[in-house]
Amino acid sequence: MRSNILFIAVGDGGSDESLLLLLKNLDQNLFCPIVLVNRNGRKRLIPELININIRYVEMPFGMDMYPKVSNGLSKYIKFIIKLFLNQFLNFITFFRLLLFCVFNKIKIIHTNSSCIQIGVKVAKILKIFHVWHFREFQDLDFNLKPLWTKTGFDKLKFHSINLNIAVSKEIFLYHKLRPNDEVIYNGIEREVYFTSIKKEKYFLFVGRITENKGAREIINCFIEFLKINPGYKLKLAGVINHDYFNLLKSEINIKDNLDHIDFLGYVSDANKLMGNATAFIMGSSFEAFGRVTAEAMANKCLVIGKDNGGTKEQFDLGKSTFGKEIALRYNNEDELLKCMLIAVKENNQSSEMIERAYACVGNFYQLDNYVKNVSNVYIKLLS
Repeated sequence: MRSNILFIAVGDGGSDESLLLLLKNLDQNLFCPIVLVNRNGRKRLIPELININIRYVEMPFGMDMYPKVSNGLSKYIKFIIKLFLNQFLNFITFFRLLLFCVFNKIKIIHTNSSCIQIGVKVAKILKIFHVWHFREFQDLDFNLKPLWTKTGFDKLKFHSINLNIAVSKEIFLYHKLRPNDEVIYNGIEREVYFTSIKKEKYFLFVGRITENKGAREIINCFIEFLKINPGYKLKLAGVINHDYFNLLKSEINIKDNLDHIDFLGYVSDANKLMGNATAFIMGSSFEAFGRVTAEAMANKCLVIGKDNGGTKEQFDLGKSTFGKEIALRYNNEDELLKCMLIAVKENNQSSEMIERAYACVGNFYQLDNYVKNVSNVYIKLLS
């Protein structure tokens, strides 16, 4: 008999890509997935769920986190109003979700982000199992903190009905998870990716274009790089907030370099962009895992990455396996500039690094292993 599992999705982000891969490859003879989405999922996630014939239900809910509030009374008032409305919606949805889980005989709730608490709270009341996927540092990467108290968050995190999955050892250690919790790396569909021997003259960034993702640092450094190698471009594939874009324009000399800097907006499939790029730059200060980093490796694209968090973990994993680096590391703008200058030189060192990174994806981020390991978590809880 199949077990009904309710997945709670963010609806807008890289975590949804990993969720979709899991849903596509989950054993339908064992598990019957249902996905809870909010309005964030209407643009991309819901159409994908329909396409792969996965049942979904839409309810309003938000994250149980709060950010650092910018200076200014008006911004603080807006924050309080938004926080109140968000928690009011969560309160209403909590009771709707209780009834939904009872009527649909849900056995496990799997929340796909550590920033959402409604799933574990419902599971706690119904005394069913909950899987909490920790994909964020929270404060280090997004400047977010759990609502109410850290103690309350920890009580939910360590409740007997809950089992935590961390996307990296760095996340596992940072959140001080228990020995019975799991570290499961994201899975990558390596065989569908695009590889090109001849690279085009551009550097690539993929992801949400924000300060914490390193956008300003990368653009600053690229402008310095252009003074030495004027024939290159920087392509940024991702959504950017209008206010942040204006901030970048006012603080960085973008206007005089617009011929060399392309803001591409959201790109549904970045494989070809990665495969053709001179190098991919992962600029996040504290990336939990770095799915796009692994995808760049799978596309045989040279990776330049910030030497911390999950990015460092991937690089260290590769180096410990092959005895040599699989990517170029940096900690500041000067080091990033040096990495970019190394990347444009065609040499055996870069080619060998690319091949080691490609092999690393096959060794550690196989899609089959990802699906198997998550499925084993469900089987362990249900047995």
